[in-house]
Amino acid sequence: MSFVSNISNTRSSPCPLLAPHCPVNGKPLIWDAIKIHDSVAVVVYNRTSKRLLFVRQFRPAVFFSYLCKSVDTIDLNVFSKDNIHNVNKQLVDNPNLGYTIELCAGILDKQGKSPQEVAKEEIEEEIGYKVELNTVKFISSYRSGVGHSGSLHTVKFISSYRSGVGHSGSLQYLYYCEITDETPKGKGGGIEDESIEVIELSIEEAKKLLYCEDLEAKLSRPTAMLFALCWFFYERLPQL
Repeated sequence: MSFVSNISNTRSSPCPLLAPHCPVNGKPLIWDAIKIHDSVAVVVYNRTSKRLLFVRQFRPAVFFSYLCKSVDTIDLNVFSKDNIHNVNKQLVDNPNLGYTIELCAGILDKQGKSPQEVAKEEIEEEIGYKVELNTVKFISSYRSGVGHSGSLHTVKFISSYRSGVGHSGSLQYLYYCEITDETPKGKGGGIEDESIEVIELSIEEAKKLLYCEDLEAKLSRPTAMLFALCWFFYERLPQL
């Protein structure tokens, strides 16, 4: 059993990014930690088209992870005036650089709203479908991004994927929702300054996201989405 004591923050200025000094079993350790909102994510399946719906969006942590090779610091010289043409060349060669394919998701920042209610609203805001609350079914909750952000994780060799693309240590609630072509549909694409593209994949296309190299998938896939897909393929799909 591990015992933690005498926790302190080594950063002098107040901010959501902390460097807590946490002695564990008498050994001094320092980690970076970010305190942010908990969140929801939703597996959305269209029973009419038999396709799963995802979102494509830009993730700065993944972008920096691709371009900044040093693990000690984010080298801003990569984006200097003299080197920016190299960055732009990489973007031409790989227009998906820094972009991920993810579940419809959002943070719990709406006061008085339950995770289920937020999940329902995110489906409309990001994907455009206006669903009934009782069609948004709870699957599981878990901790997301517990260690780091945007890094590549390889399981020898089953798959490689992006871990902690958004945040650290927060709680995420996973839901499932089925729609049809008759479900009322709005604009989608996110709100305010969000830039979200909806991607629809067949069952076979979605299965290919599970077991491949990160670059083979064209769009990086976060861990939680892979877990959610496994749930869908092995728990829900056989019942459809």
